[in-house]
Amino acid sequence: MIKENEMTVVSLPKLGDFNYNSWKSDMKVLLIEKGCWEFIIGTAKPCPDDVSDRDKQFLPPEYDNLVQILYRLKDAEFTIAEVTKQLITESGRIELKVKDENDYQSAANDKLQGLRSLKIINRSTRIRRQCRDPTAVET
Repeated sequence: MIKENEMTVVSLPKLGDFNYNSWKSDMKVLLIEKGCWEFIIGTAKPCPDDVSDRDKQFLPPEYDNLVQILYRLKDAEFTIAEVTKQLITESGRIELKVKDENDYQSAANDKLQGLRSLKIINRSTRIRRQCRDPTAVET
């Protein structure tokens, strides 16, 4: 079967009057490479009826809100433009969430190692001035 990370665009010459044999062999090689040839020759086993429900149970947590967004849309709002807008917005939210989690994890690791964040120290002008010249008087 085709895996998501293997989704690539393949350019084959169009089927014409004189290229059937080369097109047929190219297409067969492509389908074998992608793991789809068993569907063509009829040896593929059908998926069980509950496969969709089982797959939904093991989706990553990022997909929870995506499904809810799609279910929340009314029939009149269920257009390509609206679905695309909602999914792009949710994608941005997920990226920010992951970035925040990574920043939090990084700060937690620094705290465990006894390191201080330089962001906190650099916010204070007074501390920077004192570091440059310990005898400087704050004005």
